[in-house]
Amino acid sequence: MTFERSPDRSDVLVPFAMVPRMPRTAVILLAIHMWFNPGLPVRGEEPTSARRTWSPSASESKPKSEFFPRNVAYTTVTDLQSQPELELAQPEVAPPMAFDQPLLPQWWAELEYRYAWIKGPRVPALVTTSPPGTAQEQAGVLPDATVLFGDSRIDTQGRPGAGVTLGHWLDPDQNDAFVLSWFSLGDGPGTRFSATSTGDPILARPFFNIDSGQEDAELVAYPDLLAGRVDVTNASELHSASAVALLNWLRGPGGRIDWFFGYRYLRFRDSLRITEDLVSTASGGVVQQGTRIVVNDHFLAENDFHGGQFGVAAQFAAQRLQTTWTAGLAVGNLHRELSIDGQTAVTTPGDPTTLRSGGLLALPTNIGSSSSNVVSLIPELRIDGRIPLTRSCDVIVGYSVFYLTEAIRAGNNIDRVVNPTQLGPGGLTGEPRPMRLNDDSSFWVHSLAVGVRLVR
Repeated sequence: MTFERSPDRSDVLVPFAMVPRMPRTAVILLAIHMWFNPGLPVRGEEPTSARRTWSPSASESKPKSEFFPRNVAYTTVTDLQSQPELELAQPEVAPPMAFDQPLLPQWWAELEYRYAWIKGPRVPALVTTSPPGTAQEQAGVLPDATVLFGDSRIDTQGRPGAGVTLGHWLDPDQNDAFVLSWFSLGDGPGTRFSATSTGDPILARPFFNIDSGQEDAELVAYPDLLAGRVDVTNASELHSASAVALLNWLRGPGGRIDWFFGYRYLRFRDSLRITEDLVSTASGGVVQQGTRIVVNDHFLAENDFHGGQFGVAAQFAAQRLQTTWTAGLAVGNLHRELSIDGQTAVTTPGDPTTLRSGGLLALPTNIGSSSSNVVSLIPELRIDGRIPLTRSCDVIVGYSVFYLTEAIRAGNNIDRVVNPTQLGPGGLTGEPRPMRLNDDSSFWVHSLAVGVRLVR
C-alpha cells in the first residue's frame, strides 16, 4: 500500500492511490478538516484513542521506518471507507471587538515660536553732521554734509513672535476640518538712533527749503551756539488671524491634498518719531542763553485688512518625516490711516513753557489724520516639517513668507520739503509744504518657526 504526504501538513498521510472507490474530493476535504481541527473527530468517527492505527514494527525495513516516523498516527483505508458521510466542522469565529480599530485624533493644537523679518520703509536723510569749522550757513546741509541717520531702509532687524493654531476634524476619517490660527510679531528692537553734542561735532536736521529753492538744515548742536541731542525711534507690530474650512481633495498612503477657504484678518502698525532737545549756549544772541527748545515730529501709519482667503495644502510622508506645503491667497479691503503730529516746546529761563503746533517735518500744512480704503492682496507660502516625538506630540520646524500690497508706511510719508515761514511765530507765507503724501507701498514678511503639535 502506497501513501502520499499532504503538501500542507507533514503529519497527515492520505492513501490516494489505494482508494479507487472513494471520491478524491472527499479526501481533500478530510485533509482540510484535519488541518483546521487537529484532534477533533469527524462526525460519525470514533475517538482517536479507539481508532485502528498502523505503527511500524521492528521487522519493517529501514526505508519504511524512515518513511513513516514513529509516534505518528495514520488513518487507514478501512477507516475512510467506514464513514457514511463527511461533514466539515465550522470553525468558531471570535466576535468582533468594539475597539479593533482605534479612533483617529479629532483635535489638534500647534504652539510655535517665530523669528521674523519685515521689509523696512525707506526714509530720507534725517540727521547729518559736518566737519569742524564748517560755516553756520552750510553746517549739516546736503549734499556736502555726512548723513548720520536716514537715506536708507530702517526697521529691518529680526524680531520675535508667537503663533497658535487650533483645529478640529469634522468626521472620524479626517477628511474635513475647521481651523483657527493666530500669530503676532511684536515691536522687537525697532530702530533707535541717538546723538548728543555740546557743539562739536555738529548735529543738524536737513530739509529742502522751498522758500529759497535750496537745501537747508536746522541746527541741533553747533560750537558756541547750541548744545543738543537728537533721537529717532521707529517701531512696528503685526498681528494676523484666520478661520478656514479644510476640505480633502486627494489622499493616499503617501500623503494628502486639501483645499481650504475662509476669513483672514491682518493688522500692521508702524510709527516714526524724531525728537530734538537743544539748549542755547550763545550769549547775546537772538535766543536768550539757556533757553531750552524741544521739537517733536511723529508719524503713525495703521493698516487693517479684512478679506477672504483660499488655497491648497499638500502633505507628504517619508519615513518619520512629514512635510506640508501650503499656498494661499487672501483678497479683501485694506483700511489705511495716516496720522501726523508735531509740537515745539520753548522754555525761556524765568518764564513758563510755551507750546506751539508743529515741529520741523510735521507742520500745520500736513498735521492731522486721513484714511482710505483699497483692495489689497496677501499671497502666502509656508513649508513645515514635522517629526513625531510621542504618540500625541510632534516637533514642527517651518518657514513662511507673505506679501501685503497697498500698505501705508510711516517712513514713506515724510515730506522733507519745508516752507520755513511756519517755523517762527508768524503764519504761512507761500506754498503749503510739507504736505500729506499718502504714499503706499508693498512689503513682505518672512519668518522661521519652531514649535510642537499636540493631538487628541
